Amino acid sequence: MDYQSDLREYLCPLPLIMAKQTLTKLARGDRLTLLMNHSTALQDMERLCEQQNCALTLLENTDAHLKLRIQKLSDGNPT
Repeated sequence: MDYQSDLREYLCPLPLIMAKQTLTKLARGDRLTLLMNHSTALQDMERLCEQQNCALTLLENTDAHLKLRIQKLSDGNPT
């Protein structure tokens, strides 16, 4: 399934925490599209995706926001 979350109104670290909480509820293959402001570092999301065994795709990077897609690759954390 596809999900979307607009996190542009939140400051770091809340978008990272909220994304992590959402990822734990998704099933393998589900995709989450995030809209974020630039206060959340893209590198933090990359690390989160590595830890959670997810694929990260940068869809948009404008002056106003970042748009990312995260696809969950497995149901559990990598060992």
